[in-house]
Amino acid sequence: MSLVAFELPSQVYDALTAFRQKRHVLIYCASSSTIDRSIIRKHVRELLRHLLVLYAETSPENVCIDNQRGMVPTLFVNGRQIHVSISHASGVSCAALSLDTKIGVDLVDLNEISAEDDLLQTAKLFLSPSIATSLAHSNRHEFRFNFGVEWAKREASLKCLGLPIIEWTQNDPCLPNDMIVEFMSIGSRYVLAQARLHV
Repeated sequence: MSLVAFELPSQVYDALTAFRQKRHVLIYCASSSTIDRSIIRKHVRELLRHLLVLYAETSPENVCIDNQRGMVPTLFVNGRQIHVSISHASGVSCAALSLDTKIGVDLVDLNEISAEDDLLQTAKLFLSPSIATSLAHSNRHEFRFNFGVEWAKREASLKCLGLPIIEWTQNDPCLPNDMIVEFMSIGSRYVLAQARLHV
């Protein structure tokens, strides 16, 4: 498996082709990091709407996206629900769509991961003791990247299940055999992860 993300608006037709073939797609858009987050949220919703208007060959009024902060977004096209997940980082937004199954996406800005934070303790609490042990054996550069990957995978998995960030337990709901979890880099600054349930 290799995760592919399409940059909008320049790759809208490639994204459209992938969505029609695979029934799920991952998109992202870059913006100035100085733009207000509410403007960034509006921008990514407009790009999603444009993609779905093309996909369904419908009018913009028939694409309804409700994306309130802290809530799982809902998306309807011509009255049919499409699973969606949206994530933002400084300068980039991304969204994952699926026709068939719940989906989650998370974006991490590696520049926001500070070596001064007690990230090993955070990893033990939220990612798992085994991941924390693996991270402890990483050098400084690898640690930041690996922590970003694991955090993005965790957030994407929880979002796929409609859950907020929760501490890891032995009965963790995000078991790998329950879902497909993939990650990729966007440039050298961002890590993006997507999780979707098996169809």
